[in-house]
Amino acid sequence: MAIQNLDYSYYLSLFCCLHLWLLCLFLFFKKNRSIADQILALFLLGFSFIHVQHLVLQKGYLNEIPYLDPVMGIVLSALGPLFYFYVRAMTGERELLKKSRPHWLILIPSVINLIFLMLTKKAGELHNYYYADTRGETKYTLVNLLLLMGMTAYLLFYLIASIRVLNRHTAGIKASYSNVKRLQLGWLKDLIVILMVFSCIIAPVTILIADTKVSQLSIAYFSTFIYFIIVYKSLNYSVVFAPLALPEDLPLASEPELPLPVTERYQKSALSPAQVEEYGHTIEIFLVSNKLLFDEDLSLRQMADVLKLSPHVLSEVINRYYNKSFFDLINSFRIEEAKKQLRNINELNITIEGIGYNCGFGSKTTFYRAFKKHTGHTPTGYVTQNSIT
Repeated sequence: MAIQNLDYSYYLSLFCCLHLWLLCLFLFFKKNRSIADQILALFLLGFSFIHVQHLVLQKGYLNEIPYLDPVMGIVLSALGPLFYFYVRAMTGERELLKKSRPHWLILIPSVINLIFLMLTKKAGELHNYYYADTRGETKYTLVNLLLLMGMTAYLLFYLIASIRVLNRHTAGIKASYSNVKRLQLGWLKDLIVILMVFSCIIAPVTILIADTKVSQLSIAYFSTFIYFIIVYKSLNYSVVFAPLALPEDLPLASEPELPLPVTERYQKSALSPAQVEEYGHTIEIFLVSNKLLFDEDLSLRQMADVLKLSPHVLSEVINRYYNKSFFDLINSFRIEEAKKQLRNINELNITIEGIGYNCGFGSKTTFYRAFKKHTGHTPTGYVTQNSIT
């Protein structure tokens, strides 16, 4: 029998569900869609089933759709891996699921979660979230406490795995780009952290108040809001979101910046020490005299084209001659130029932030962080110190 008095949550779930479906259609059929687009669309489609379940429950049709629970179990168990693979696709990884055993192990928590959900449903516990004791109080059954903790652990596992992918990606792009702020997907990492914190807070709160409706709807609505932001940011993050935005020589996110000491890494290199020194001097001349150094989007490939070297050779020379990554080398020369301008800031009639932009830093935050890393002082502190001396 259908419920006649529908509360606000019904219309809110309907609103979320329709918008999630529209976003799915847009991501699937938009021009120049990428693998990340398609995975995100599948994820949003699966997540919309949470709202569908609530709509069916509010209408009173849950008992008339016996296969809804098994479908929900499969969908919920697929959401974690889908989100993880979306993050990997956003970082530009070419193989989302390699054949090696460690990469297949990422699916084990999803399979365990599915088995536990099916066993719980079979035991008839899923719809009996709490029981009333002799005092009329409501408490969770043991099975459902385990279910709540298991789902929280399942969610946290894939969120943590996604953050690790983003951390490796940040280390990888430093080998090829001078401006990593636009490529490191910091906004995605921040949103994942917010989801993790919210999940850790809502689980104990749900146990204390023993109200599944509060937990289910709060998680569903808050998560939907976060996913709307993710879609918006993804579509406006063309540098990473475009299928061909990253160069072919960009290291995979799973590769660290310098996996081995330089002497061991290039033991079998075809470049002789004399060639490395020669190319090293050429690089230094380029960095001292070429204005391209101050282009915030300067990349390893772009610099290699100017020097008429392959990106691989250029990267090797930088590692062996300077014992630095491309990112650190470019920033060190930019900081030296910034120091010169800061010492003459009064004569130049320019702000500290303006000097940062002139030297190739895309934002005040990036400039201050890089300057302090290389000098131990903030730009403001450096100006004050030099004005006193």
